[in-house]
Amino acid sequence: MGRNRTTSGEGLPPNLYRKPQAEGHYYQYRDPRSGKFHGLGYDRKTAISQATQLNALIAEQQRTNRVTAIYQPKQPEKRQYWDWSTALNTYHDLTDKRETAKKIAENTAKTRRSHINALRKLPNWQLDPANLEQMIADTAAFLDSYRTQGKDRTAQSLRTTIRDVFIELRHLGQWLNPLDPGTATRNEPATVKRSRLELEQFWAIIDYAKSKPGQFEPWFEHAMLLAITTSHCNAELNRLTYHDTATGCHTDNDWLYITREKVDTSRIKIPLDFRLEKVGKSIRDIIAMTRSDGIQTPFIIHHQRGMTNAKRGDPVHPYAFSRRFAAARDALGITPEKGKTPVTFYEIRSLCQRLAREQGIDTQTLMGHKQASTTEIYNDPRGGFIELQLNTVAQNTRKT
Repeated sequence: MGRNRTTSGEGLPPNLYRKPQAEGHYYQYRDPRSGKFHGLGYDRKTAISQATQLNALIAEQQRTNRVTAIYQPKQPEKRQYWDWSTALNTYHDLTDKRETAKKIAENTAKTRRSHINALRKLPNWQLDPANLEQMIADTAAFLDSYRTQGKDRTAQSLRTTIRDVFIELRHLGQWLNPLDPGTATRNEPATVKRSRLELEQFWAIIDYAKSKPGQFEPWFEHAMLLAITTSHCNAELNRLTYHDTATGCHTDNDWLYITREKVDTSRIKIPLDFRLEKVGKSIRDIIAMTRSDGIQTPFIIHHQRGMTNAKRGDPVHPYAFSRRFAAARDALGITPEKGKTPVTFYEIRSLCQRLAREQGIDTQTLMGHKQASTTEIYNDPRGGFIELQLNTVAQNTRKT
């Protein structure tokens, strides 16, 4: 038989009971959740106070439990970060798609893929902003390893590609920090080490090629003359046609149309009668020279002799321009200054810019540059001296 617990109802709060004993009334609290009794002692006032507090606390707990049972707050999912390898694979896919869509040139895509392979040497970071400090340190060490080998231009290009990767990651929502390892590392200017081509060397190379007809076909002289007159080189010259507009580089009546291979949105229209005074031949004159062999072909720069991998009239491969130029350069003993690399066919573009500038021609338009600052790069003397033109000083004096 259970113990006799009573409540007189004399102002006792719910769940508080008293039990008569020899010493007086003993107070007990019954937990409404479990039914278990807890002793509160003999003092009535203290027992009432404690029972009141317990009732309030338990009531609040039960109310909270009911609300929680109805509404369970959704726990935030833990963010799954990409790793560096996934980022590079995604960037590779984007490069392929843009090349296919003709949004970037073939050579640009090829360069990016080469950079992607190099960037795989970096640690396979988790792209968590919390890791940014270590990512910056790794990137700085990676770029400096190229600079210590004298490959400043490569380091600069790789840094640009890293920045571009993170631009794509932001677009995809995979990197939301405004700072990234590319922008955080030092942008160290790269010194151009390639030697300048001088006009005397240009004519010497043409004369040498003409003296070796068994080694050099006539197309080489034609290419040299068109390059120095138009400022455009192998990537455009091998696509140049007499009338076929599909290649993006062609002639039509009195104009030469050029769509640059590097930036296909850069399109230039040059009059066929345009000439540089120090070259002495117009574009029209040079094109007439290319027709003198009587070969029926749509291509202006074409083979005059059949070869293992090309027939008469076929367009000349872009690499052939550079190889033939290097052969003539080396045969003539044209060597670079200490710390410089040998002059290349592409330097004809720089020589054209300098000659056109002397002649007062709009070189930015001629070269197809969107920014004047890009054109100014071609005025860099690369360690040499800039010659003061007295006629320019006289003109400026008259203006003032």
